[in-house]
Amino acid sequence: GHHIFDCDTFKSLSIRDRWSKAKLLRLCFSCLQSGHTTRDCRRRKTCRTNGCQRVHNKLLHEPPRSLSKMQRVEIPSRPTTADAVLSCTDSGTKKQKVLFRIVPVTVHSHKARIKTFALLDEGSSITMADSSLIEQLGVKGHQSRVSLQWLGGRAATDNATIVDIEISGSSSGQKYKLHHVYGIQDLQLPIQSLQKADVDEACLKRLSIQTYDNAVPKLLIGLDHSHLGIPSEIETLQYKGPYAARTKLGWVVFGPTDNFNQGKTSCLHMSVSEDKYLHDVVADYFSVESFGVRPAPLVEPDDDKRARQILESTVTKINGRFQAGLLWKRDNVQLPDSYSMAERRLVGIERKMRRDETFAREYRAIIRDYVNNNYARRLSPEEAAITCPRTWYLPHFGVMNVNKPGKLRLVFDAAATVNGCSLNSYLLKGPQQYQPMPTVLFNFRVGAIAIAADIKEMFHQISIREEDRSAQRFLWRDGNEKIRPDVYEMLVMTFGAACSPCTAQYVKNINALEYRESCPRAYDSITKHHYVDDFVDSFDNVKEAIEVANEVRRIHKNAGFELRSFSSNSLEAKIALNGYKPEQLTNSLVTLAVERVLGMYWQPSSDVFSYTLKFNNVDAEVISGHKRPSKRELLSIVMSVFDPLGFLSKFMVNAKLLVRESWRYELRWDEPLPEPICKEWDKWRRQLKNVLNFRVPRHYFARGPPVEVQLHIFVDASEDVFAAVAYWRATYTDNKVCVVLVCAKTRCAPLKPMTIPRLELQAAVLGTRLLETIAKDHSVEIKKRVMWSDSKTVLSWIKSGTRRYKPFVAHRVAEILAATDANDWRWIPSEENVADEATRPSTTFD
Repeated sequence: GHHIFDCDTFKSLSIRDRWSKAKLLRLCFSCLQSGHTTRDCRRRKTCRTNGCQRVHNKLLHEPPRSLSKMQRVEIPSRPTTADAVLSCTDSGTKKQKVLFRIVPVTVHSHKARIKTFALLDEGSSITMADSSLIEQLGVKGHQSRVSLQWLGGRAATDNATIVDIEISGSSSGQKYKLHHVYGIQDLQLPIQSLQKADVDEACLKRLSIQTYDNAVPKLLIGLDHSHLGIPSEIETLQYKGPYAARTKLGWVVFGPTDNFNQGKTSCLHMSVSEDKYLHDVVADYFSVESFGVRPAPLVEPDDDKRARQILESTVTKINGRFQAGLLWKRDNVQLPDSYSMAERRLVGIERKMRRDETFAREYRAIIRDYVNNNYARRLSPEEAAITCPRTWYLPHFGVMNVNKPGKLRLVFDAAATVNGCSLNSYLLKGPQQYQPMPTVLFNFRVGAIAIAADIKEMFHQISIREEDRSAQRFLWRDGNEKIRPDVYEMLVMTFGAACSPCTAQYVKNINALEYRESCPRAYDSITKHHYVDDFVDSFDNVKEAIEVANEVRRIHKNAGFELRSFSSNSLEAKIALNGYKPEQLTNSLVTLAVERVLGMYWQPSSDVFSYTLKFNNVDAEVISGHKRPSKRELLSIVMSVFDPLGFLSKFMVNAKLLVRESWRYELRWDEPLPEPICKEWDKWRRQLKNVLNFRVPRHYFARGPPVEVQLHIFVDASEDVFAAVAYWRATYTDNKVCVVLVCAKTRCAPLKPMTIPRLELQAAVLGTRLLETIAKDHSVEIKKRVMWSDSKTVLSWIKSGTRRYKPFVAHRVAEILAATDANDWRWIPSEENVADEATRPSTTFD
């Protein structure tokens, strides 16, 4: 015998006959097994096929019957919606065949040329393409969130890749540009056939129109490219249709025919985010209010208090490993059904696996390793049938790290939504307890011997308590699309969950707390000189570096963490910590090639920081100067130059000014920059390559321990920029003095005009905050602090005894005097003020 699931005879029956057969055999309508009813079925669950909410097996799913009237889907209005698509078809079980405006086309990129079909849709304000077509073309673009909703209630929010491509008719060499095409995963446009029975054969020959069968359009051309669909000539092929229209893409046949077809009702609504949040963030950067008086002391938010309570009550150590709970926003969580969304995303991954064998092989290996390493387990059918209010199915995808070519990482998309809800929307981020990146880098520059390492798969070493694991289910069938997906469950923390970084930081510090008295230096390294899973520290000598690093490794091992891949400017330390043998020494090991430390490029052999330029999400023609950048691309370029300590401030501030000017023009995100800005952009772009030659010493005090260290901060402002730059002034035993750049900070003047004295005061506040940060985050003993300004007005405000100022001045002077003494401030001529260079816009870099 065999199960009815595998019975070909049963599957060949119509849906109505399957129901009759199930009733005759007294089978449960949910699991199709005998011995119980649907009401008593332990595997009872909704169908989910096309959003179906009825409780029955998928083999018993019946498509909706014909509608006497078109059903209307109510979509809540959103203030951030910029463009929308509403495409509907309505057909009964047997209805006159109607041809959509589908035309064969060829799409082009600089890498590929693909033949496909396009749907000309006047009901759409934007142009869309199936993501599989975008991948085949090999084009890259930027991401935008889109909301999709189908008739029947199924809804999802997904990422869309916005690209530019070219298109031509299938029999024409004339190419046309398609701008801002939204790449949508699994677009599902209507399948259509144009047969000889639909149109008189003589007409087809006369107009050179080719028939086609079961064409699947991969492209929807909307009103933003309506010029491609405007008919230059129309012919009536038969009375009351169909019709043929000559367009720039060729002849297209559309309208009613004399044939009949089987159809179903479908409706797709899509809204496109306007990037309002990103716009507001950048606009705030250029506002006066974003910088000024000292922020009020932080009061722990209620969300952070709740997260801390959950961590304290759920984190426990079991068999040498820590276990934690998910940080739920509230106790009574009711998650929506996410199975269909996860299944749809799995189909998308499987489609990519079919196209890319290497990707498929690596993806399968990752899932296999997850199971073998006990990071995940496959649930039995009985276990999978048991659900609870916190059950959630996570979609997953592979990410290739551009800094580690060939290494694929599996990420669980906890931000994927169903009806506007995602797993992350129910989770707390928790208190951000890890040290700021500049703080960790400051300490990295203090000692003569630098050490860097990372914890292997840190998130996966912390297990999730059993009652929360149902929220970490995922689907997998090893690429075999002929079977139903198996249900798996992640047993450990995942990449992508909002609470994972906070939980990992908490566990790391709790584990180290046990060693605070016995290993104080190693304890400080773990709690103060780690950035999430990166260990970044410096020491006075090699012996101390090796001893402390080994203690840190031993403490981490106690929690199941493996500290690995040690880098150092000391070859002795690197060999000792990595356990290299003499025969393993190679030229690359001896020369200590460039390493990445918290995003910075560090060359241990020369012990300097350097820069590498990578613009992965920007069109290469923009970087080469052959194409004007858009506001989005300009911002992407500026943000791609990673400079946390401000070493490139003098050069980068000019690019920030270009971004500010683009706001004055009120450009849309993907609109090319106007000519005046482009001229300045081109000057700056030509100097960009010089960044590759820039070097900054890692170690502050290369001549040895100084006798005395002073901190000098210079501030200045112009109509466009205000800036502050900090230096150590180190005196050595031979009375020689060395000056070392610590860091720098620049800000563009706000869009709202301000007087020069007020901007100079803003610079003084910026310098004061820089002083506080440097003094707090360094272990260096500072003998003297000196603040330099070339503004006599600001110095008079600071040194005056009356203090009868307007609020703008009074608040800022109060902040300055709360952190510095009036005698710390000194005047310096403008030509000697080093901060002056950063306030004078320049396109040269030297």
